[in-house]
Amino acid sequence: MPKRTSAKKKRRAPPSIKQRPPTLVERPYVVADGITQSLLSSFVDCRVQCKFSLLGWRREQTKDSLEYGSLFHFLLETLYECIRTGSITHSDDALVDGPWWRKTLKTWRAKMAPVADAGATQQTEFCIAQARGVWKGYVRRYLEDFDRKRWLELEGVFDTKWNDFRLRGRRDGMMRIGKELWLLETKTKAQIAHEAIEGVLAYDFQNLFYITANQAELLAKGECGRIAGVKYNIIRRPNHKLKDGECLPDYSARIAEDVLVRPDHWFVRYEVAYPESILKRHQQELLWKLRSFKQWWEFDQKHRVTGAPDGNIGMASLLETYRNEAACQKRWYCTYIPMCGEDKTPYNQDGILFEELED
Repeated sequence: MPKRTSAKKKRRAPPSIKQRPPTLVERPYVVADGITQSLLSSFVDCRVQCKFSLLGWRREQTKDSLEYGSLFHFLLETLYECIRTGSITHSDDALVDGPWWRKTLKTWRAKMAPVADAGATQQTEFCIAQARGVWKGYVRRYLEDFDRKRWLELEGVFDTKWNDFRLRGRRDGMMRIGKELWLLETKTKAQIAHEAIEGVLAYDFQNLFYITANQAELLAKGECGRIAGVKYNIIRRPNHKLKDGECLPDYSARIAEDVLVRPDHWFVRYEVAYPESILKRHQQELLWKLRSFKQWWEFDQKHRVTGAPDGNIGMASLLETYRNEAACQKRWYCTYIPMCGEDKTPYNQDGILFEELED
């Protein structure tokens, strides 16, 4: 009788590990790594600021205004994704202190914990108290957001080719309204200057950069549909001061009372449709900016060791890295002001290429 031979068990392939891209400390940035709208905006504002960013320098302490914005983005991303997947179907499911709220804030605190000292933890709790005061009014204001069919994607990362340049970024959301596609862009602001915002939105660089890149991405995938415009979603950041002896729950309640009385003061949405003429002009100017950025950075990298040639020779003077002092103080102070004064104390060279694309 022939001997039985046992079949060899197939070895399971080890799970694939996502390779971490090299940091800017390990390998210098090259234009083929991609260009985000924030990087290009930084280049247009100030070449020194842009270079510090491309060398991987980051300020260690996050401002509370930035953390409040990041927290509110996280809350909205989580909420809308739950609506899109059907785990939240009604505004009551997202109430403050409900199961969803507690779970989401637990995740946020865990996200902040690895880099938090006592001061940072206190700042996080203060920002949570502010968001808690605003949240109920926001949810009541936009009940139409709880339509599951509305949301196509939340916090989607795009990485696409356009005119031989690699455009990268993260969109807040993409929605379908009727037969049209719209992008969602959320901003938190302490002040909402309606006339100025309405005027600038007509040719807003970030909005048009995102429409250009996302339209290119759709075409590359063979998908039809034109992105009609952007829903510009503004949430006011509380400027209420914490009173002497006031606890955070009472502080939140004071903000919430104001929000419910004056919702128009706290929440604004602009529906900005971009005609072909505006988009065409933006894309021409975008191409000029991208080419200028590429020439500048490749010139800088070529001469960073040997030193730049005489500035009077040819186009060299147009490609040098210089400060634009007018960009130091605009709506906010440039984060690299101390470093321009040769003080590197508040900074850490973490080498992260595109911080906004990090999960």
